[in-house]
Amino acid sequence: MRRAMVLALLITALLSSVGCVNTQLVNIWSEPSARGAVRFTHVMALVISKDPVIQRVGEDALVAQFQGTRATAAYRLISNEELRNRERANQSLKAVGIDGVVTMRLVNSAQMTTWIPGAYPNFWGYYGWAYPMVYSPGYLVSDQVVRLETDVYDLRDGKLIWAGMSDTFNPASTQSLVTEVSKAVVAQLKQLGFVQ
Repeated sequence: MRRAMVLALLITALLSSVGCVNTQLVNIWSEPSARGAVRFTHVMALVISKDPVIQRVGEDALVAQFQGTRATAAYRLISNEELRNRERANQSLKAVGIDGVVTMRLVNSAQMTTWIPGAYPNFWGYYGWAYPMVYSPGYLVSDQVVRLETDVYDLRDGKLIWAGMSDTFNPASTQSLVTEVSKAVVAQLKQLGFVQ
């Protein structure tokens, strides 16, 4: 009895963790010559937004995903005004040891409607049920889909080495949105050897 209960709890936990995956990387590109040649020691996380609260919350959520590589939120290092002066900003960031920049910005947010058919999983079950009565149609489900663009630059030469687009369905908050996307992005960066 106890064994069955533990098994049921494990299955429930597994299913709920699978159900929480709301983010998909839909487009990914990486510079072939950077693979194996670039490994960052200190990255700056920059969320591009006109809202300073979204920028700070997003940058903190992005920084939290880096474990083996040092990461710092841009708002802690440099102001948006200072970033507009390329030469001075580049010198300031290199002076504190920044060798990579991860940027994130909102590309699109849209409502997506999906029709869910009200069918039985097999023909005979459906036919036996539907034949004697009129069958009611399926139903519509609406989802909010948020698309973010994430780019990774090697600050030593300023070149783009990785880019990706992600779709997140029904994010609960800005922090959860950036956290989910950041997990997926950092996993890719680790796989390519850009970060630890």
